[in-house]
Amino acid sequence: MERVQRTFTANMVGPSNEVVAPESYAVVEVVVSEDGVVQSHELLEAKGSPAWAAAAVRAVLKTGRVPLQADGTVPSRIFIVTFRP
Repeated sequence: MERVQRTFTANMVGPSNEVVAPESYAVVEVVVSEDGVVQSHELLEAKGSPAWAAAAVRAVLKTGRVPLQADGTVPSRIFIVTFRP
Protein backbone atom coordinates (compact mmCIF):
# COMPACT_ATOMS: atom_id res chain seq x y z
CA MET A 1 0.00 0.00 0.00
CA GLU A 2 2.91 2.35 0.66
CA ARG A 3 4.03 1.85 -2.92
CA VAL A 4 0.63 3.04 -4.16
CA GLN A 5 0.72 6.05 -1.81
CA ARG A 6 4.16 6.99 -3.17
CA THR A 7 2.88 6.64 -6.74
CA PHE A 8 0.19 9.24 -6.12
CA THR A 9 2.32 11.62 -4.07
CA ALA A 10 5.11 11.51 -6.68
CA ASN A 11 2.72 13.25 -9.09
CA MET A 12 1.89 16.02 -6.62
CA VAL A 13 2.79 19.50 -7.80
CA GLY A 14 1.89 22.05 -5.17
CA PRO A 15 0.53 25.48 -6.01
CA SER A 16 3.29 27.79 -7.20
CA ASN A 17 1.45 31.03 -6.55
CA GLU A 18 0.99 30.70 -2.79
CA VAL A 19 2.76 29.51 0.31
CA VAL A 20 1.13 26.36 1.66
CA ALA A 21 0.92 26.15 5.44
CA PRO A 22 2.77 23.12 6.83
CA GLU A 23 -0.38 21.86 8.56
CA SER A 24 -2.27 21.69 5.26
CA TYR A 25 -3.37 18.31 3.96
CA ALA A 26 -5.85 16.68 1.59
CA VAL A 27 -7.34 13.20 1.82
CA VAL A 28 -8.61 11.66 -1.41
CA GLU A 29 -10.45 8.37 -1.88
CA VAL A 30 -9.42 6.67 -5.12
CA VAL A 31 -11.28 3.75 -6.71
CA VAL A 32 -9.39 1.69 -9.29
CA SER A 33 -10.37 -1.08 -11.70
CA GLU A 34 -9.04 -4.63 -11.46
CA ASP A 35 -6.18 -3.67 -13.78
CA GLY A 36 -5.25 -0.62 -11.70
CA VAL A 37 -6.80 2.18 -13.76
CA VAL A 38 -8.18 5.07 -11.71
CA GLN A 39 -11.96 5.02 -12.14
CA SER A 40 -13.10 7.67 -9.69
CA HIS A 41 -11.93 9.88 -6.88
CA GLU A 42 -13.46 11.97 -4.12
CA LEU A 43 -11.89 14.62 -1.93
CA LEU A 44 -12.84 13.40 1.55
CA GLU A 45 -11.17 16.02 3.70
CA ALA A 46 -8.92 19.04 3.33
CA LYS A 47 -7.36 21.52 5.69
CA GLY A 48 -5.52 24.70 4.89
CA SER A 49 -5.05 25.80 1.32
CA PRO A 50 -7.83 25.07 -1.21
CA ALA A 51 -5.09 25.17 -3.86
CA TRP A 52 -3.33 22.29 -2.06
CA ALA A 53 -6.52 20.23 -2.17
CA ALA A 54 -6.94 20.97 -5.88
CA ALA A 55 -3.33 19.94 -6.50
CA ALA A 56 -3.97 16.65 -4.70
CA VAL A 57 -6.90 15.88 -6.99
CA ARG A 58 -4.75 16.75 -10.03
CA ALA A 59 -2.08 14.32 -8.76
CA VAL A 60 -4.65 11.52 -8.65
CA LEU A 61 -5.81 12.29 -12.18
CA LYS A 62 -2.23 12.52 -13.45
CA THR A 63 -1.36 9.14 -11.94
CA GLY A 64 -4.02 7.37 -13.98
CA ARG A 65 -2.99 3.86 -12.93
CA VAL A 66 -1.63 2.24 -9.77
CA PRO A 67 1.23 -0.26 -9.85
CA LEU A 68 0.23 -3.91 -9.87
CA GLN A 69 1.61 -6.49 -7.48
CA ALA A 70 3.96 -9.22 -8.70
CA ASP A 71 0.98 -11.48 -9.45
CA GLY A 72 -0.61 -8.84 -11.71
CA THR A 73 -3.37 -7.79 -9.32
CA VAL A 74 -4.01 -4.55 -7.48
CA PRO A 75 -3.52 -4.68 -3.70
CA SER A 76 -6.93 -3.07 -3.20
CA ARG A 77 -9.68 -1.47 -5.29
CA ILE A 78 -10.10 1.50 -2.92
CA PHE A 79 -7.26 3.65 -1.63
CA ILE A 80 -7.31 6.52 0.84
CA VAL A 81 -4.41 8.79 -0.08
CA THR A 82 -3.18 11.62 2.14
CA PHE A 83 -1.23 14.50 0.62
CA ARG A 84 0.88 16.73 2.89
CA PRO A 85 3.32 19.52 2.05
